[in-house]
Amino acid sequence: EDACELIHFGTTLVQGGKDLSDITAVCFAAVTYHELFKLAARDAIGTLQCDAWRRIYTRLLQMGDGDASLSSDEVQRGLERMGADAETVDDILQSLFSKKNRGAVDIEQFVKRASRMRSPMQLDLMAAGDANASTDADAEVYNRLN
Repeated sequence: EDACELIHFGTTLVQGGKDLSDITAVCFAAVTYHELFKLAARDAIGTLQCDAWRRIYTRLLQMGDGDASLSSDEVQRGLERMGADAETVDDILQSLFSKKNRGAVDIEQFVKRASRMRSPMQLDLMAAGDANASTDADAEVYNRLN
């Protein structure tokens, strides 16, 4: 019975051409197995964001001094070259580097810390890191999740 509910809802989503933002926007009056689709959609969005942050890290690394990690100075210079304004750069640096430790970050630290940012600047930076990103669609998903 439970599997039938999941299969029916999944089939309805596919036939309706629904995307991740449509799934996360669905609100049910009671907790149902449909929530599994919403959780899976949020997980997929998180995965896509991590992939985008990895591309940004790689792009910043290519602009940097050539070693395998990024210092706060390299991130700052790279973000400025990508067109970020001073306030945005400052906010991102605060998210990526602690006040007492402005040392370098590797790709895993960068992605983990950047993924925690919950602000529109995250979407702008992700779009800047990936020319194929859909900022409007990302912004819609972000607004529905927050």
